[in-house]
Amino acid sequence: MRRKGIAIGLAVVAGLVFFMVPVFPYKSPGYAVAGGTWNQWESHVSASYSLFGCGLLVNTTLTETMVGNGSWLFSEPMPSPMLTCFYHPSQVLGPPHE
Repeated sequence: MRRKGIAIGLAVVAGLVFFMVPVFPYKSPGYAVAGGTWNQWESHVSASYSLFGCGLLVNTTLTETMVGNGSWLFSEPMPSPMLTCFYHPSQVLGPPHE
């Protein structure tokens, strides 16, 4: 009986590790933030994020594109690691400073 409990415990831990280790590269579809401003983010995500939209993200980078007069593209690293559900950052980053 004790061996069965240990085996079940190990299976649960292995499942949690599999679902929470961020090894899958992910790139979000582009989405509008403000007039003419689009965001897209890239990260390494866990299997649970890939399957269910909730999980762990690491090495997340937000890229913002402004289309119109003075078009520009700007990227910024986001806090990492993040435990999140249905993540879509919505801040406007601003143009790069020269």
